Amino acid sequence: MLEALARLSARGLIEARVGTAHFNHAAIAAYVAAGFEQVDSSHWWAKAIDK
Repeated sequence: MLEALARLSARGLIEARVGTAHFNHAAIAAYVAAGFEQVDSSHWWAKAIDK
């Protein structure tokens, strides 16, 4: 992940974003270790459609 961020930076990008489910603790730990900070949260809604 750090290599990918370095390559993005070398191409002039100034921000990278990632996302995962709130229960994916391994991914969250990896993102934090790479220096990412939580800046938002998402909400999804679903409704069963009757046939």
